[in-house]
Amino acid sequence: MPEFRRIPLRLALTHSWRPLIAAVALAGVTACASPGPANAAAENEGGTVFKAGADVAGKFLAGRHAENIGDYSAAVELTRDVLDANPDDEKLLARTHLLLISVGQVDEAVALAGRIVALDQADPLGNLTLALNALKKRDYGTALGHLEKLELSGANRILVPLLRAWTLAGKGDTAAAIEVLGNFDSSGSFTVIAGLHGALIAELGGDDEAAAQAYARTAGASGNGLPLQVVNGFSRFLARTGRIDEARAVVSDFAKRHPANLLIDPARRALEAGKLPETVAATAQAGAAQSLRAVADLLHREGVNNSALVFIRLALFLNPRDPGMQSLLGGIYRGQQRYDDAIAVLEAIDRGSPYAWYARLDIANSLQAKSDAAGAVELLRGMVSERPDRSEAVRALGDFLRFEERYEEAVEAYDTAIERLSGAPDWRLHYSRGIALERLKFWPRAEKDFLKALALEPDQPLVLNYLGYSWVEHGVNFDQAKAMIEKAVAQRPRDGYITDSLGWVLYRLGDYKGAVGW
Repeated sequence: MPEFRRIPLRLALTHSWRPLIAAVALAGVTACASPGPANAAAENEGGTVFKAGADVAGKFLAGRHAENIGDYSAAVELTRDVLDANPDDEKLLARTHLLLISVGQVDEAVALAGRIVALDQADPLGNLTLALNALKKRDYGTALGHLEKLELSGANRILVPLLRAWTLAGKGDTAAAIEVLGNFDSSGSFTVIAGLHGALIAELGGDDEAAAQAYARTAGASGNGLPLQVVNGFSRFLARTGRIDEARAVVSDFAKRHPANLLIDPARRALEAGKLPETVAATAQAGAAQSLRAVADLLHREGVNNSALVFIRLALFLNPRDPGMQSLLGGIYRGQQRYDDAIAVLEAIDRGSPYAWYARLDIANSLQAKSDAAGAVELLRGMVSERPDRSEAVRALGDFLRFEERYEEAVEAYDTAIERLSGAPDWRLHYSRGIALERLKFWPRAEKDFLKALALEPDQPLVLNYLGYSWVEHGVNFDQAKAMIEKAVAQRPRDGYITDSLGWVLYRLGDYKGAVGW
């Protein structure tokens, strides 16, 4: 019988970053394994004793192994040793450079980037690293020179114009920076990103008229409502230019559309206190970091975590304490199953930031992924008591307890979560509680939850399947169960749980030939 399973979000982002990142992909698998001891001795066929990792070939293989099992610190050390023995090997240079960035040692990577670009003037990651290093040092001319060498393809199609614009803004050429962003395809999906950054650059340069126009274009392209970063930027702009009521209305609209989102709280509190919300990007360096973060976030959502890691590390190189970037880095680590690294990053987020609440939920997920259910449950119970006005922690607690087959405790947690969401019922909670109740053999109450879930989300395939299967198991409503499961199969024809359910109901109805096919 199927459990509730999360469906990953996929974004339609075509990614074709240059071969350097693609070919030297970081293949993180686990975070808890590590390479075998470097001094482990063995005998070859001739009887000569050798030590694994003691020579260049051994260190190279050990470095690859460390990389494959997710021990990037060891991979960097071993690969650096191999490079020292082969300083002119271009592939080793590129590999070491990439690994250094992936572990956040960007300052050291800058030195290698200079050597790489000396060998290949068009190298993409080398030029990007040098451009960002120059931008960080406010050497805007040098930064622009390296950015000019990057082709506008793949991720660069978004990133390079944003970085060029922020570099020009840092140089003081606001008009040229805005013109760069104005060349974005106005019908494309990146208009909102370009509009926001154009507005921020105009504000930084003191051109409020251009900022107002950019925010207006961004609002027009935002569809169902302004995203969070636009709300933060726009509300600050409105408040700074004396339009306090409009600023409050923008924040209030976002809060109504996303009533559980804590990330809007700093702007809301600032406006209530008669203060300006915190700026999204107060400097060219912070703006460039936000550009890198935007690309990293798109790639992470698409599941391209190895490349996303490179971009978010470069973003943190420019703005190392940004909680949103730290949160994204933690998410990327989780996507790579590097749970210890994720926990370390997430725990470092300032507890005064609203990101810290969500970080602790992610820490609980990471603990569970490490089979530390006790640690996850303890953390979540504390969060449930800490914020009795919120439901995320208690519903996560219910899920964790259910996965641990602690069904009575899970039902209690779901009861609390549903009570806390009394004004906004959620089909998933009723579905999940129904599963726990069914496992406890409290069928009448479980059936009510499944029917409630269907009332809230008609034709939901997971609920149709579970309820239909359960009816068959109880020997009731065979025809209705068959119709429901067929409807679920029509929506998810390749879901093995659901097609199996259809086979089972056909079997119970005596259609053995039809059952065998499913």
